[in-house]
This record gives sequence, C-alpha cells and structure tokens, in this order.
Amino acid sequence: MAGDLFIMVTNWENHWDNLPDNQASFAYGMLRNREKIEKIINKVTQKGEKVQTLFVKVEKSTQRVQKAWIGYTYDFTKKKDAIFFKIDIRSTVNISLHGFRLIEGWYVVQNIIPNPEIRTVNQINNRAIYNIGFKH
Repeated sequence: MAGDLFIMVTNWENHWDNLPDNQASFAYGMLRNREKIEKIINKVTQKGEKVQTLFVKVEKSTQRVQKAWIGYTYDFTKKKDAIFFKIDIRSTVNISLHGFRLIEGWYVVQNIIPNPEIRTVNQINNRAIYNIGFKH
C-alpha cells in the first residue's frame, strides 16, 4: 500500500543523528507544502502512526549532501511558530547524488511504497524525489 514519505533537509548542527531526546522542530516557513504536510500530520496523529522519513544533512555553504538516514517521524505537536516532533532513525542511507544540491526544508513525496530496508535513495524509486529541491 502506497503512503507518504517526508524528506527533511537541514544544515543545522547535530542534525540528524545527534539530537537531544531525538526531538526536532521546523518553523512553518520551512514546510515546502504546508497544506499536505499538515494534513498528513493530522491523519497520523489521530491514528498514532509514524511517517517514514528521509533525513538529510547538507553542508551549509554548498548545500551538498553530507549524510542521510532513513527512519520515522512521530508525536507531532503544532505550536504557534513551528511543528515539533520526535524522530526514530533506523539506518544510514547512501545518497550520493553527484553534482546535486538540496534546499533546506520539509518536503513530502506521496504515493511511496514504505520500505524500512531502504539503503540508497534509488530504492525510494520515485522520480518525484528529484523534483523537491535538487538542483545542479
């Protein structure tokens, strides 16, 4: 059954594998499709579910990918200026996209078949992932 995949891209210190209490937040201005993201959050919060998430750390000056992980986001809390959530990283992902840079933000790719065994970005197998902010 196809589902949703969040892609969270930052250049922030300690993201994503060294967060205190595995908690993070994004200001609403970082949501690249706020309406869809909030709809998904509302749905999974009601059901007590998690959303499969690709976490990406980019270099601040060049926006080139430093490291990526696959896991889940859950326990979402909407506040005045940001959405807070917890993360559960499952494994490192090989995301060698030579010549590509990523724009920081929170993206959603819909109609993805969930796969907890993802090891490379190509295993996500959806062309839409390359349209979220990748650029040469």
